[in-house]
Amino acid sequence: MSALHGLPGTPQHARLNRRPMRAEIKNNPDEAPLVSLSISASTSPTLGERPRLGDDDEQHEVLRQQLARSRKDLISRVFDGRTTVGPRSFTISIARLEVPRSVGGLDTSILCLPMQWNRFNREMIRLHIGLTSRFKASIDGSMRSCQAFNELWAPFCVQDRTMLQVMLYGAACFSYEARSVPKAIVLQYKAAVYCQLQACLEESPGEASVAATMATAQMLLASWYWGTTEDVRQHRVGLKRMIASRGGLGSLGLMGYLAKMVTVNDITMALAHETQPTIFDQPDYDLPEESDRHHGEIRYNTPLAASRPPFAGTDIRPQTARILDNLRAIIKGLCALREPPVAQELDKVLEQTLELYGMLEGPLAVLVVAAPNKTGEAFHECIRRTARLYCRAILARSPTSLLCSREEFSSIWRAMRKVPLGSWDALAGLMIWVLVALVPSSHSQPEARTLRTALNVAMMATAVNDWNAVVEAARSAFKFQRWVKGEAGSAAWTSGVGDEVHGGEGGVDEHGLCMKTWTAEEDETTE
Repeated sequence: MSALHGLPGTPQHARLNRRPMRAEIKNNPDEAPLVSLSISASTSPTLGERPRLGDDDEQHEVLRQQLARSRKDLISRVFDGRTTVGPRSFTISIARLEVPRSVGGLDTSILCLPMQWNRFNREMIRLHIGLTSRFKASIDGSMRSCQAFNELWAPFCVQDRTMLQVMLYGAACFSYEARSVPKAIVLQYKAAVYCQLQACLEESPGEASVAATMATAQMLLASWYWGTTEDVRQHRVGLKRMIASRGGLGSLGLMGYLAKMVTVNDITMALAHETQPTIFDQPDYDLPEESDRHHGEIRYNTPLAASRPPFAGTDIRPQTARILDNLRAIIKGLCALREPPVAQELDKVLEQTLELYGMLEGPLAVLVVAAPNKTGEAFHECIRRTARLYCRAILARSPTSLLCSREEFSSIWRAMRKVPLGSWDALAGLMIWVLVALVPSSHSQPEARTLRTALNVAMMATAVNDWNAVVEAARSAFKFQRWVKGEAGSAAWTSGVGDEVHGGEGGVDEHGLCMKTWTAEEDETTE
């Protein structure tokens, strides 16, 4: 059932059927340009203001009651799977409501936010606060490990007018992916962001503000998830100009978190498309420096970081830890190779890789434990299959995006989803390692947007607590990707040929939201 019902037989229904779908920008001379969220298709009466039915108060009251009964909460519709997008209308008023002096509850508190008040905006901000904002730097959404970051990030996103409009746009994109709103709504929110961002830039023409820089960084990420490749390209160019206007990464503000967010976004997109980053480890972009406070924690340990302690002796089962430690030694040796490599050094790496590959198909293929545990078995299977993919890429000297078949991709992804998000949150470094191998193969799959988000969230969850782990892991991952591309690929990498990051609009339009929950149990029951 859609959020609003059409009421056949009313004058409004007849008028709405004759109106084409449109998106228009209305400028108020006393305010910044705002988008009029006004879309009409076929079946919905006006949402923000009362329908005009002449002087017939009784008919008006009947219509009002019908509208009240038909309204459904957006967040529940996204996840219960009962909503489909068909011909319908969302005509949303931009009339303001006076802010009350006393504030209580979410529905009342959002009246104080710097945005146009209408019911659709209210649903989008509820979705942002209740869902999407919780996963900015937290793998399981609990935000336990990112409280310091969230205390700065969350209030800024809803108190600043420009950032709030970006958050509304992101919520609308997610709602469209879940097929809860038509795409025209998303386009109108996108236009609203551009209007507000333009006004923000005009306020300080010589130097981009913190809000403008953060909004552009967030729009770049949203374009990678849901937008076009051209949007991604333009936002990358604009963001680099803004960083330069502020004096570099070290001057972006928000206590260094904005610099981390910008760098993590750049790392994530480059790793996902096996291309060279444009900001990370590039001239004129000095990375933030932090003390290594979490060096020994297993949470951020990864085979991509050679300086971290071994996995043996931790809570990870010995067979699984053996795979991780052996692969770390291989990646360390691979990253130390010169170009062209010395024959003896290369032979040593290949011998180690071939030996581990044989063990993955033999002694380490099945987890041997006294008490069977489905989560532990799924975790071991995910690690084993991912390590196998790394070994194949090294032995064939070919990128994982070319080697990973649909069957192999599905097996790793299914095993990964059998491990709860809370467990992955406690092993964020390993989640990054798995996704670095898996995401490049996902761009043509229905899970593409989900995996892009997972990689970015895992990186950000690590960055806000252990920045050095992200830097070391990213450098190793880029060296690995560059080496497995071969000599021709390395030359293209250096020259920047084929350095393209693609927007996710096509996949979202075609597939929509591929999963409603993290667990993979529902996949097994439907196969």
